[in-house]
Amino acid sequence: MPASPQPPFRRGLRARAWRSLLLTALSLAAAGGCRQAGDDPVIIYLRMGSPIEQEIWGDMFAAISTKFPEIQVKVLNVPYEGYWSKFFTLTASGHPPDLVLMESGYYPGFVEKGALLDLTDLIAQSDVINLEAYHPTPLQWLTIDGRLYGPPSDTAIMIPFLNLDQFKAAGVPVPGPDWTWEDYLEIARRLTRDTDGDGDIDVYGTAHLPWESVIWSFGGDLVDDPAKPTRCTFDDPLTIKAIQWIADARLKEGVVASETMQTAQIDPFQNGQAAIGWNGHWAVPEYTKRADFKWDVAMLPIGPNGRAIANFGSCFSIPTRARHPEEAWKLLEFLSGAEGSRIFIDRNIMTPALRELAASPAYLDQRPPAHQEYFIAALDHCRSRPQTPAQNELYAMINMELELIWAGEESVQSVCERISAKGTKILNDR
Repeated sequence: MPASPQPPFRRGLRARAWRSLLLTALSLAAAGGCRQAGDDPVIIYLRMGSPIEQEIWGDMFAAISTKFPEIQVKVLNVPYEGYWSKFFTLTASGHPPDLVLMESGYYPGFVEKGALLDLTDLIAQSDVINLEAYHPTPLQWLTIDGRLYGPPSDTAIMIPFLNLDQFKAAGVPVPGPDWTWEDYLEIARRLTRDTDGDGDIDVYGTAHLPWESVIWSFGGDLVDDPAKPTRCTFDDPLTIKAIQWIADARLKEGVVASETMQTAQIDPFQNGQAAIGWNGHWAVPEYTKRADFKWDVAMLPIGPNGRAIANFGSCFSIPTRARHPEEAWKLLEFLSGAEGSRIFIDRNIMTPALRELAASPAYLDQRPPAHQEYFIAALDHCRSRPQTPAQNELYAMINMELELIWAGEESVQSVCERISAKGTKILNDR
């Protein structure tokens, strides 16, 4: 799907939809005392993390400069720990960036606040963005009351990563695509080893276990209705059973790396302390360059209720008070369309949302991992997180409470009942 030489708002029948949106954005900008487009650069708000990721984005900016020489771009790169608080501050002050990399967990809240432009009509009339060309999974969380505030950028699901050297050293066969959670636990037992004989575990079978995935795979759920949640259901017997399974893997089996070994700065899989890790495609360039062992990815394990993984991801959105919405739309089309996506695919940093690219040799033949196709196959087992502006508050509370279980300080039953009560209150207090 080649990029169009002219944006849709320049063409006759499309002009009306664009003018309506543009007038809204510019009137808001004028109310805030902003200058007209062209007087200052288009600001893109990003969180480029590692040097490898910054290098990949450098390739993208070079492509943007070549394709849009008339657009001056300034990048506002903010570390993740301050990314959302700063964006909230900029938005509240009436001086947001022109284009923002949005995440599924924050997207509903900013939509509710009216902070993002409704792009539904522009997307429908675009020659670059065709929603039918995308995998339907990311569109589930992007669509709010039938409206879109950004097209899919990628599909950000997490699957198991395997340290093949550790499997070989422990004499453990690499699992096939039909392994179960019980297989996972048995493999983790065999991979957990004291390699130097000093009595301390040097390699754990697995890093953290994704509690959402285990809950859904065991037949439980987080809330009563992900689309319109009103009650947190951690008190459901199947949810409690799933959390107990994780607690036992941690506390009784001792196969899960401790919390002190896995932080935002420490990856126990990459440093060789965990033989299995869970991550997304964004980790592939980092592992390819820095991991000093052979690795691959695996399919999601199967539970009593099948496979499951959380459906989340990112998109590019235009803030309501953006100074340069017209130029921002051009860049958004490029970044979200096939031309921009190919740049990320060539650097093997993302699972493409565009189905044609996901099925292409340019994506599937990238190595490592040897089983690149598992990222795509996992999309068929995605489950929606609770679609609520309170999603981040809800998850912060859940994770804080679960830490009491992982530390062995409280029982699974009591914590899950408290999570259910607190979660229900969070969902209904907004």
